[in-house]
Amino acid sequence: AGARVAAAEVAVQLRCTTRAEVEVGLPSPFTYAPKPLVQGAANLLMRQVSELVVAQFVSLLLADYARWLDGTRDASVGVGELVPNADRDGMAADRDRSRS
Repeated sequence: AGARVAAAEVAVQLRCTTRAEVEVGLPSPFTYAPKPLVQGAANLLMRQVSELVVAQFVSLLLADYARWLDGTRDASVGVGELVPNADRDGMAADRDRSRS
């Protein structure tokens, strides 16, 4: 009665759709470039970044779900980071230096 189903036996389907609108003010050298060229490059960059972030999010979500299925979920311990290897301290230091 009430036997737990093994994680390997459960089919999980996760769908994700993202949409972002970004408005950027360009420095003067780029304002002379044709707008479609700049927009195309920016769209390509944003698409690549979005795909990486969404893939990492799904990976973290599945890892967390697997822990939940096992009953080992400890909310105080994360399963990873959305942006791994980010030098947050270095970025903060660079930001502080630029404000000086």
